[in-house]
Amino acid sequence: MTPVNTETLYAPIEIRGRGLLDIKSRNEAIDLIWLKSYLKFYSDRPLWTLVADALMAINLPQSESPSNKEIRQSVFLQSWKTLTGTKSPKTIKKLFQTAKMFNVQLEGLAFSPSITTKIQNHKISKAEKIPEKKTNKG
Repeated sequence: MTPVNTETLYAPIEIRGRGLLDIKSRNEAIDLIWLKSYLKFYSDRPLWTLVADALMAINLPQSESPSNKEIRQSVFLQSWKTLTGTKSPKTIKKLFQTAKMFNVQLEGLAFSPSITTKIQNHKISKAEKIPEKKTNKG
């Protein structure tokens, strides 16, 4: 029996391949679909995304202040951290692993005014007070 190269195994039968699924790629695609579903910040988000947000908001590392849990909406939109270790549910860890693997970050060509306002308000509330620069007039 002669060995068959990987490209032939995964190629469609129509082009003389074997039509096998690349399980690793398929699982990564499924993880990306879940992450995409989680990252849709609409009012009609699936219930599981709201539960995930709540779990992330209560599973804080010691470096995060436990106050104001109600303003924590998403670690992907805001500048706070959540635990992703042993205390975190497997599905939430998988979301973060997928986001890291594919370098998911907040980007956009044009954010709606409401999202821009929410992002700015959160950054302002988290910002350290910067001393005003003294200007010499005269």
